[in-house]
Amino acid sequence: MFSERTSVGLDVHARSIVACGLDTVTGVLNRQRLVPAFESVMAWLATLPAPVTVVYEAGPTGYGLARQLTAAGLRCVIAAPSKLQRPAGDRVKTSLMHNGWPSWRRTGWSADHSCRHRRSAFCGT
Repeated sequence: MFSERTSVGLDVHARSIVACGLDTVTGVLNRQRLVPAFESVMAWLATLPAPVTVVYEAGPTGYGLARQLTAAGLRCVIAAPSKLQRPAGDRVKTSLMHNGWPSWRRTGWSADHSCRHRRSAFCGT
C-alpha cells in the first residue's frame, strides 16, 4: 500500500502542463496550468501537502520530467495511455476535461490500490 497524501496527475504538452492534485485526506482538488519547465512544476508541487505522488501519460514529450522529479525525491509513475480507465462513451479529449478526472483515476490506482502503469527505468518504478 502506498502512503502518499496527495496524488497528482499531469497532462504534459509542449507548450503547457495542466496539473490536477487530489489531497486524499481532505478531498480538496487543486488545478493549475503550468509553464512546461521543471522549476514551475516543482514550485507548484511544493504548495501541496506531502508526501506527493506524480503521474503523467507516456507520450511525445519524453521522460525528462520523470527523471527530474525522481531525482528530486518524488515518486513518479508513467502511465500507459492505453491502460487509463475512461468513462463509458468518452470520446472527446480536452485538457481541462481530461485532467478533471479524479486524480486516483488519472494515476491508474484502482479501489484495491493496485496500479496499472508502465514500468520505466527512467522513472525509478
